[in-house]
Amino acid sequence: MQTHTAESVPVRLHSLTYGETKTYLFAALFIAGNILLPQLCHLAPLGGVRWLPIYFFTLVGACKYGWRVGLLTALLSPLINSALFGMPAAAALPPILAKSLLLAGAAGYAAARFRKASLAVLAAVILTYQAAGTLFEWAWVGDLQTALQDFRIGVPGMLLQLFGGDGDDHRGLAAPQRNLVIHNPVFDRVTQRGVLQNVHPLAAHETHLHDPASESAVSQYVEDRGRLSGFQFRKTHFSLQLTSPRKVNGKKRFSDTSI
Repeated sequence: MQTHTAESVPVRLHSLTYGETKTYLFAALFIAGNILLPQLCHLAPLGGVRWLPIYFFTLVGACKYGWRVGLLTALLSPLINSALFGMPAAAALPPILAKSLLLAGAAGYAAARFRKASLAVLAAVILTYQAAGTLFEWAWVGDLQTALQDFRIGVPGMLLQLFGGDGDDHRGLAAPQRNLVIHNPVFDRVTQRGVLQNVHPLAAHETHLHDPASESAVSQYVEDRGRLSGFQFRKTHFSLQLTSPRKVNGKKRFSDTSI
């Protein structure tokens, strides 16, 4: 059974400015997420240091909406959490703020530079802010073991940031295209009957099947698809490729079309 996939396009990222109301609205939403998620994680033993929840929505906001949204989220999330719940403690605020701000800057820069949030880009962002943040914490507290706490205990949290921040469910498909992995019913049936054996060009105007029912179905299918060539659906572009026949073992065979 043949599966067709839509062509990949870059994920749409934004770079909001401080003059836009949306900047503060999105920052408020991500700050709320950075308040609620830590409370959930703190229900489990060592949930905060293991899952590093206060950084998660900072990463998402900076990647998707730019460093300004990330910066607001990074700065206000730890301060509000500390003021409301006493976590993080005041003594731990400087290292956490430093890591949050480093994360916002690194994620915002990477999104603007590479225009995507792939696993490789996210991994580089996470390692960058953690490495630089660890050096800052080591200088601040004077204890390397304490400074390495995220690397010793917080690996699950880094993995959550890596895979939770990744935008694609299917590798190579952008967000609007995740559900566009479809089956082609006409050609699926033809494939099952053993007619489709080679991937070669198919001409829409020629006969390729000797069975009248299948021939009629394919002709109608190609005609319908031809009318929809270049159709825009949810900002996703479909293209139809129609090619020419080829003889195999003295018989005409046809190949798949792709959308």
